[in-house]
Amino acid sequence: MVKAYDYIVADYAGNKVKVNGEEYKVGACCVDLLNSFNGPEEEKAFEELSLRIREESAVLESDVIPQEALDALGADIVSLLRLVKNVHPFTAFAADTQLDAVRGAFSADDAIRFRRLYNECCVTASYTGMSPYEVLRENRPDLDAKLFFDMAANSLKLFKNLTVLYGELYLDFIYSKRKIGALADQFCALPKADAEHMMPIAFETLPKVATQTKTQFVKADFSGRNKSQLANRLYFSRYIDFIFYDFYHGLGFGHYPRKCEICGKFYLKTDSRPQRYCSGLSGITGRNHRVLTCRAVGKRRGEKERAVNDSILIVYKRVRDGIRQDEHRGNISAELSKFAKIEAQNCKEKAIHDTAYANGAYVTDMNKDRFYAAAPSGGFGSA
Repeated sequence: MVKAYDYIVADYAGNKVKVNGEEYKVGACCVDLLNSFNGPEEEKAFEELSLRIREESAVLESDVIPQEALDALGADIVSLLRLVKNVHPFTAFAADTQLDAVRGAFSADDAIRFRRLYNECCVTASYTGMSPYEVLRENRPDLDAKLFFDMAANSLKLFKNLTVLYGELYLDFIYSKRKIGALADQFCALPKADAEHMMPIAFETLPKVATQTKTQFVKADFSGRNKSQLANRLYFSRYIDFIFYDFYHGLGFGHYPRKCEICGKFYLKTDSRPQRYCSGLSGITGRNHRVLTCRAVGKRRGEKERAVNDSILIVYKRVRDGIRQDEHRGNISAELSKFAKIEAQNCKEKAIHDTAYANGAYVTDMNKDRFYAAAPSGGFGSA
């Protein structure tokens, strides 16, 4: 019996985590959560699938499990996996081989036959005084009793763990998204984004997570210089336990979600440098008709903000715009415009490096008519 879906298995080593073979920075899965399912239609489909899985899983408690119920449950879990396939860590779960494993676990003839025979043995044992093992040995001496009961018990465990993980997934998503999103907003308002300021707020806001079912140390391969590392392997039976553990673990390394001021999406902040924008595409096109990244747009906005507040740049911009306007109207030639712009640039550079000049002759010197008059003869002058 395949047991790949018993838990979310995560290997933590330093500021990295590996889930089902995929490697992330700790805290990155929280960013994926915050950026997921912003549309009402997707959220509604997600909610309906989770609810249906919870309802279908009730059949697992009965003595006889109809095959059609297992088929429906397996199909809904596959649909749910497809719905969350772009959200970490479910990107690792949604591979075709994993989807096939889920289909096989719920529709395989062996699984349902073992489970039904297991139920029959338990019922017979309840009124005969025999153990289920003795009932099986008496009625089916051709079967290895221990192997059979291990497989039957594991199949039920697999079904139940799957329904706990996916049946509660929508509620886990909504609750975690609301809590971590509110926390990220509080972090942005802090005077300093460090552990001393962030940790108290995090512990007041988020539930304390200590629900992993098992932990052990293993050797795991990660990217980077030291590939083979000693990792702490944790087993989670619920998504909400994993996502909060990953958040706290990331916070310990200075990793936390922050909202981009350009596109409004969240990104993972991993250092103390001033950074207000993500590296994703902004949807804003530049002069070459290429879509700019949010950081590029932010840099341009920053330059504009500095220009508004910098007296040197304000004077320079006014004169340069006047030169461009004169050229556009045909009042000066392109050669004269180029010469005047170079002179204006030289004055600006001198003012930046010479405070006395900036506070004195700079405003007088920064005059387009003076630049026109200073242009050498021969090809210059009015157009």
